Amino acid sequence: MSNAEQNFATQSITLPIGLKIKDKLYQKMIIREEFVEDMEKVEREDKVPAYMSINFRKHLYARCIVKVEGFEGFVTPSMLSTLKRRDWNYLTDQFDKLGDEGKPESKAE
Repeated sequence: MSNAEQNFATQSITLPIGLKIKDKLYQKMIIREEFVEDMEKVEREDKVPAYMSINFRKHLYARCIVKVEGFEGFVTPSMLSTLKRRDWNYLTDQFDKLGDEGKPESKAE
């Protein structure tokens, strides 16, 4: 875990419709803020260039979804492909808000 990830902000969200995994919808999840390191890994490891915005975001979000309530396992970009547009827009908004807020770095006293 990188130094940045030790101080990451998380948020619990509820999708309006839900993420479909194996014929079941899951609405509640915990997301964490994105880091530049995550973006680099999407480009380097997943081989998805940043200019491919929707595909890039699917890979990035899959890395930053910490937990889906009621589901054991990792979220994959292909799972996020099944989201309805309303859920995709909501998820994007929540990641944007979380990134804007962030968690302030610890300050030395």
